[in-house]
Amino acid sequence: MVSPHGIPSDLLDRILIIVTKPYKTEEILEIVMVRAEAEGVKLDEQAIAYLSKLGTDTSLRYVVQLLTPAKLLAQVNGRDTVTKEDVQQCAELFIDAKTSAQLALSRKSDGQAAPDVSAAPAATSTGATTTIQQQQTKTDSANDVEDVPMETSKA
Repeated sequence: MVSPHGIPSDLLDRILIIVTKPYKTEEILEIVMVRAEAEGVKLDEQAIAYLSKLGTDTSLRYVVQLLTPAKLLAQVNGRDTVTKEDVQQCAELFIDAKTSAQLALSRKSDGQAAPDVSAAPAATSTGATTTIQQQQTKTDSANDVEDVPMETSKA
């Protein structure tokens, strides 16, 4: 027996299915403003408009996650208010889930394997540990001092 969606049909009959719709630009704008206020992020008008548009093209989660890096970027540049340019720069640094999936698929279709990042930290960590151990050994051997009895003055 083949079950739709891999769920037994008697269970599927009892499941409540809730239809969701994508947020409209106005709704994203309102949510972004509420989140920005909650996180203490001051946005100029162009940044708000850009975030709203970006949210409709990508996702609300992605846009909300850009608020903090954009705030930090503005602070580094000596400003209290986040500008559209700050958001654009953060959007270039951090990609959304859809773009990430598309990049992974394009690499797969091109025959390029994704880099194996699981082995890199272990090698770096081991190398760093070895280096630290070698330095410690050098330091310990340089600090070796022969036990020489100290002369005490007898009074």
